[in-house]
Amino acid sequence: MSAQYQAESTRIALASPECGTSIVPGIAAGQNVESRVRVVLLHNPNARRARGTITSLGYMLQQRYAEQLIALIRTNLRGKG
Repeated sequence: MSAQYQAESTRIALASPECGTSIVPGIAAGQNVESRVRVVLLHNPNARRARGTITSLGYMLQQRYAEQLIALIRTNLRGKG
């Protein structure tokens, strides 16, 4: 499964049930947008959003590993990875 497909299906899943809004990375905005979904690009370098981790039921992610994962994501988002 490609990253683009996963991003697009996540975007549609979040926006389609009329849940309101969802802030997703630019790659998730995609080119093929359904007519019932509206994409508004944000150009604010100070925009922030919370990040979290999802694990299997009963599995506890250790804090240091979660912090390492967040640091890796931040590095790659800034183009340094």
